[in-house]
Amino acid sequence: MRITRLIVLVGLMALACDLGVGADGGLTGWDWASAIARDAVDLAYGEHWYVSSFGAEYLDISGDLYEDIPFPEWDVYYSDGSYTLLWVIIHPDGRYSIFEFDGYGASPLNSTYSSEAVASWLRTASRVYRELTGLTDDVCYVMNCWCEEEMDNCDLVAVGLYDVDLERLAVAYLLAQTGEITGFNFY
Repeated sequence: MRITRLIVLVGLMALACDLGVGADGGLTGWDWASAIARDAVDLAYGEHWYVSSFGAEYLDISGDLYEDIPFPEWDVYYSDGSYTLLWVIIHPDGRYSIFEFDGYGASPLNSTYSSEAVASWLRTASRVYRELTGLTDDVCYVMNCWCEEEMDNCDLVAVGLYDVDLERLAVAYLLAQTGEITGFNFY
């Protein structure tokens, strides 16, 4: 019985390691990136750091890293309220880099967000762009989410829309928790 459990456990661990890579199977959404970043920061700096903002260059409409370019990445910024900020870059293969720099004590986000929330923000921005222009040339997106202290500590999202040649088309601004559009600009 113990041998069977051991075999099952080893098999599950191997599957979990394969699923965690993200490069194959499209598992490169926000849930995947935030787990990598959280583990990296906890390991290197301790668990007292909080997410002050996050974003990605470039995403497909489902919120996964856009595969048709060589340099998509997730960016997660952590603060502990001091003048030190951590910037974690997560690459499509699951590798990450952490940079430490001087900044200001950024506020934490007011909520935690899932991959589904990110995909919803992208779909909303795309839908508005397509309704306003009648075009369907937006294929990838740049997204940033941060706490805007001047708006009663509201979490805001900016979604940049790009065509296949990575030319900027427009940018949409949304309230993170509701998805309500607060602004829209064309380039």
